[in-house]
Amino acid sequence: MEEILMDMAQDPKCDPDLRFKSAKTILELTLPKAASIEVTMEETKLTKDQIDARLTELLAKGLGVTQD
Repeated sequence: MEEILMDMAQDPKCDPDLRFKSAKTILELTLPKAASIEVTMEETKLTKDQIDARLTELLAKGLGVTQD
């Protein structure tokens, strides 16, 4: 089927609309379709001190530093 569609898409004697539809069908058969992903997050409100403490903790872990 793909070979016939490819021949039609490349044939300059073929109707342009048919050539376009053939090329479109080839792409639909060969390329994956895009997918959407939904991400949900809980809204959490942190104080400035809580944010600073969390950042300090994450940076310390990333640098391999132990906290006192």
